[in-house]
Amino acid sequence: MESSISIRNTQTPLQMQIIIDAFTASRAQSLQSLRDTAQQTAFKGFQFPITFSLSFFPVQIHEAKATLREAEDDLVKALAIKTRKEAKRMALTDAIASAKARVEDLTTTIHELRTKNQEYSAFISQQSLDHGGIKVANCHLALS
Repeated sequence: MESSISIRNTQTPLQMQIIIDAFTASRAQSLQSLRDTAQQTAFKGFQFPITFSLSFFPVQIHEAKATLREAEDDLVKALAIKTRKEAKRMALTDAIASAKARVEDLTTTIHELRTKNQEYSAFISQQSLDHGGIKVANCHLALS
C-alpha cells in the first residue's frame, strides 16, 4: 500500500497526463466499438452503405415500418384463421357431445321399453296360462 502511494507521489504531472490520455483514448475506442456493435445489432438485416449518413436513416425507418405493418397484417390474418379453426373445433366438439348424449338417452329409452315389453309379455303369458287353466278345469268338470 505504501509503495503505491510512493509511486504516485514520484510521478510527474507529465507522466500523469500521458496515463490519462492513454486511458481516454482506450475508453473512446471501446465506446466506438460498442456503438458499432449496437448499430450492427439494431439494423441487422438492413443493407446500409459502408459510410453512414443521416439521410439514409429515415428511408430505412420507413422501410422498417412498412415491413412491420406487413408482418402485423400477416399476424392478424393468421390469428383470424386460428380463431376460426378453434371455433369450428369447439362447435364440432359440442355437436359430438350432444349426439353422444342423445344416443345415450335413446339407448336408455330402448332398454326401458324392452323391459316393459318383457314384463307385458310375461303378464300376458301368465294370464293366458291362468285362463287356459281355468278353461281346462271347466272342461274337466264338465266331463265328469
